[in-house]
Amino acid sequence: MGHWCEQYVGLPYVEGDRDCASLTEQVQREQFGRQLCLPTARANNYRGWSRQIAQCRDDFVQQTDDPVDGDLVLMFGRGHLNHLGTLLIIESEFYVLHAQRSAGQVCLHRLSRLEALTGLKVEGFYSWRR
Repeated sequence: MGHWCEQYVGLPYVEGDRDCASLTEQVQREQFGRQLCLPTARANNYRGWSRQIAQCRDDFVQQTDDPVDGDLVLMFGRGHLNHLGTLLIIESEFYVLHAQRSAGQVCLHRLSRLEALTGLKVEGFYSWRR
């Protein structure tokens, strides 16, 4: 593939250090020049993550029907809005780069196969406000 995202794929998942939120922050800073200040304190269960994402969503992003490279992807897992990743467009195809706890690492999934492979369902795409 030869895409910049390859430097992240396979890195270990580390709660609070390389979880889905901190990976998103790192990718936005390093690849898109965005300085995000997402909350550093993380909830410790699915309901808590869902509340935390919902509370922060309007401060940081705006939903879009026309996503572009680098936009935020919010996802449902186990019935809760609890996961986030970065949308990548590689050779005209949509992918999601995300740190997946159950895989124990950073993953790159083709959007069209995301739910079948991970059980994660896309809630929506969001452009960054900052």
